[in-house]
Amino acid sequence: MARAGRSHVEHHVEHHHHPRPARPPILLPTLFAGCALFAVAAWARVGAGGRLVYNEVDGDASPGSPPTHRPLSLAVEATVLSASPYAKTAALAPCTLTRPTPRRLDEPRIAVAITTSRRPLLFRRAMLSFRTRCLDCLSRVDEWFAVDDGSTPEELADMRAAVPGLTWISKAPNARGHPSSLNALLTAVRSFDYVAFVEDDFFFIKDEDLVTKALAVLESDPKIGQVVFNARDALTTTPAEIGGLVGGQEVRNPTTGRVTHIIHEYVGPAGSQAWQAFFRRPGNGGKVANVHWPHFTLHSSMWRMDAMRANGHFQSESGFEYVYGLRWMEKGFCTAFLPDVYSIHLGKPLNAAVRNEDLDRMYAGYGLRHSVNTTASAYDLNGAIR
Repeated sequence: MARAGRSHVEHHVEHHHHPRPARPPILLPTLFAGCALFAVAAWARVGAGGRLVYNEVDGDASPGSPPTHRPLSLAVEATVLSASPYAKTAALAPCTLTRPTPRRLDEPRIAVAITTSRRPLLFRRAMLSFRTRCLDCLSRVDEWFAVDDGSTPEELADMRAAVPGLTWISKAPNARGHPSSLNALLTAVRSFDYVAFVEDDFFFIKDEDLVTKALAVLESDPKIGQVVFNARDALTTTPAEIGGLVGGQEVRNPTTGRVTHIIHEYVGPAGSQAWQAFFRRPGNGGKVANVHWPHFTLHSSMWRMDAMRANGHFQSESGFEYVYGLRWMEKGFCTAFLPDVYSIHLGKPLNAAVRNEDLDRMYAGYGLRHSVNTTASAYDLNGAIR
């Protein structure tokens, strides 16, 4: 379950979204044409030094963007974030997730995995944005997995059509809930060395060799069992979080002096004396931090699978993610963050300092017309344990 940095008051929020009907199947010629067009669009983005903006249909189209019949489309902009001409648009059709060259024997086995539940639009946003923004995922990843929790046949068909090439892991109809999805996933990817885990309510916004960067951090210290893609568990690029989150130990490259990663800092449960003392430290007063949360989070990240195997399965109990994190620390593992924000959260805001008007401005800046108030919680959809 996603969280954001919190100040002196705990806030509990949920993810919300309405399921949508299935789309008509896409014909094979259109699929090949779309894949080719995607490659051209990616080349244009790199060549122009611009950014990708996703202009969505079914009520999520950006103002001024041409009509499209695809689930998602790309607008290549060579302008800064504040400008939004949306002049060039190319269709992003589904493409298979095929590694172009075989893995060398000395390379680690890497998988990508996503858990989802009855939210096809969020699923498409998460997977297509990750595949596009993660510049090295196709060249480094061996297999892609998805676990569904209770979607209708129509919703599942929609997701399968949007991202062909995924290996879908099935669960028993009575095995609802996020813990059972995660355990089914852990079983399926048990033989891999590393797994990039994606939550279905995140949208990736920045180009990066995420796999390579995360692997470098994981291989730098055997105690680091997880590298989260967003710095300090940030969920947005709003003013409240960009530059406002505090906590953690910055690790720098000794040659360049640049921050390579941040080791998470856990000081104790929210409201505890140690937690209160953290905000009395010089420079921390009035700031936002995630120091109330133990090491390990289900935010989008890279997992070291020997650490995951050592920590065992998730338990079907209230606060299962928190309990898993406490066990993670007991076994000597820690969590690190990349020193930037590569994705934004599309669920309800979990940080009271983040204003709705800032969220609206942030979503519009990335070509999204999105309302957190209409995003259905996967937990509530299934009546499952949190």
